[in-house]
Amino acid sequence: MHEMTDHSIDATTESTAVGYVDGHGRLVATMDFEIGDHILRLEGEIVDYPSRFSVQIGPGQHVEPPAEVQVKQPLDRYRWRFLNHSCEPNARFDNRKLVAIREIMASEQITFDYNTTEYDLATPFECHCKSDGCCGLVRGSRWQQDQAGAEG
Repeated sequence: MHEMTDHSIDATTESTAVGYVDGHGRLVATMDFEIGDHILRLEGEIVDYPSRFSVQIGPGQHVEPPAEVQVKQPLDRYRWRFLNHSCEPNARFDNRKLVAIREIMASEQITFDYNTTEYDLATPFECHCKSDGCCGLVRGSRWQQDQAGAEG
């Protein structure tokens, strides 16, 4: 486990961008990040239920972009909405701050493990990362113990 430090990088919209591959959005770094660097802050409305694009910050607390922004305005302030899952992520949430847990190079996709924030995903899905530690079905921490028992 890496020790996390709060480096003084100002996480502005210039430090990340949304890229598209095969029609799917992904958040990419536009600069290099060191371990512990603050990448972005999770902003949005707090709702009491999960949605496909929300991030859970506590029991019954999920952050999602406001509905009017999703429809009418650019998502620059809510780029976190394009964070994809990885079983071997390069970032994690520390409360509402996304921080680098390993070095991230400019143009690299920024990812986090959805099972670390979500208790029960609104829309579970099969992971295809093929890493040695791949969890298979991504559905939230509620199910992690069940999956570990089924594998053992």
